[in-house]
Amino acid sequence: MKKINVRSPFFITVQKETAKVDPTDPCLTDPSGNCLPVDPCIANPTLPQCPQLAVDPVFNDRNLICGAGAQSIGIVGAQVYNFDIDTSGRVNGDYVVSLNDIQVPVRIRMDVLANVPKTDITTGTAFENKGLTTHSDSFEAAGYGTSGLTGTADSDGNLDITKTFAYNSSSHTGNLRFQLHVPVVTDGGMTISVSCPAKTTITTDPVSIGEVTVVSFSSLNLVNNTREQNSFRPSVKLNGVELGDVVNGVGEIMFSSHPSITNEETFQSELGTIMGVGRLFKSEQFINTRRFIQAATNSGAAGTGITPLTPLLINSGPPSHTNKEFMGNIVNGRTADFSLRTFSATSRNTRVTYGGANLLSDGTNTIEVLLPSNLPGNTTDLEKLDFQIVISKHTIKSYSTASPAGAYISPPESTNKGLTAGPAEAMVFRGIMRGPSSKLTLDFEGNNNTALNFDKQNFKHRFEIENPEVENLLQGGFTVPADFAAFEQIQDANPVSLKVNLPNSPNITIPL
Repeated sequence: MKKINVRSPFFITVQKETAKVDPTDPCLTDPSGNCLPVDPCIANPTLPQCPQLAVDPVFNDRNLICGAGAQSIGIVGAQVYNFDIDTSGRVNGDYVVSLNDIQVPVRIRMDVLANVPKTDITTGTAFENKGLTTHSDSFEAAGYGTSGLTGTADSDGNLDITKTFAYNSSSHTGNLRFQLHVPVVTDGGMTISVSCPAKTTITTDPVSIGEVTVVSFSSLNLVNNTREQNSFRPSVKLNGVELGDVVNGVGEIMFSSHPSITNEETFQSELGTIMGVGRLFKSEQFINTRRFIQAATNSGAAGTGITPLTPLLINSGPPSHTNKEFMGNIVNGRTADFSLRTFSATSRNTRVTYGGANLLSDGTNTIEVLLPSNLPGNTTDLEKLDFQIVISKHTIKSYSTASPAGAYISPPESTNKGLTAGPAEAMVFRGIMRGPSSKLTLDFEGNNNTALNFDKQNFKHRFEIENPEVENLLQGGFTVPADFAAFEQIQDANPVSLKVNLPNSPNITIPL
């Protein structure tokens, strides 16, 4: 019995007691009739005379997000992956799936959902074989031919392929499915991604719609200040587009990495980093929030970006309960005292970027966070990122008495501001990433036009973390703390660190 990795199922190899060509012979023989001292199937179970075990495949359902980074497919076997692709809100054109680093052959097909059954691989659109003939023995032994395979590998010894589907709404209906059938155990991990046609033109101007959507990414702990880390800047992408800025190749963490910047407040105002620019009171830890708003930069009364109704903007002095009211009761730090601080003042740790009309799609949106690969590893004292992601929607109102008069983001109704307030809601996601190359993937729906939605049922939306260094520690025989996880997802019965609060949750503790 062999365990491939932490997330893969167990595989059992079964074979006959002997591999006799003629069962009446007193000895084990090869195809030429020569007696052999040992069963050849032990050394090479893929020989034609050796029995093969047919294993029912395990079906895995995933989303394949347009423009998002490549997903990893580990060393697996007897698996069928259903990668669904959301076509809503896009013009007609080519959907191109890239499947990279193939060695052992696999089977693929791509079509609209109706033509690619989720759990029946015997009907629907025909499969194609893809892979290298040099790794085809077990594939053939499982009953599949070599048609479509190639003997020519890429320079890295693998095979990269693309599969294109030309989508036309006049003849196609609904979403697409790329199905990957892995009948036998692969030799190495594969990756998969998809490129899609452009989004259709949609009206998302918050002033005309009356609502604005905000994506907030916060670090709640960040890195230990005593360590020699000058580049703890995670990559944060929304629908495949990097969020935040980098200055001189550095986007994080210590302002000491930027000798031209002499104090933290200046660091906070001048660097568009994702995290790490606000120090907790009497602490060596940092907190930071970056907000990305689906709005044109000329939205609102000021003509430079939609902003909260005054007096939420405070340009000096300590954080106050007044300037925290933009997010209502959402905690944005370790305690309420370290909540939002200010919305866009230059001397605070909340920075705003206006993402424009196409920041969020009408379909599924994906946030990906990747920690640097150069963090310390091979120890249970792994670097960690304690994060919070908030997807919120706020009411836009026109205020004639404000200065300047015009459209602003209304205070949430939870602030008891009377007629100046407006409805607001939020989805809040929290978790912990650990060690080098840790990866977070979060799917959700919602923009200025559409309602916020996170549905973990049937894996429609993902909220998961991969911690490869934790997996390496476990496979190396190390005992890790109970709050370490190699892989966790919100669909788990008891997630280690992942938490979700939705607007309509009965136990919601952070209403707007």
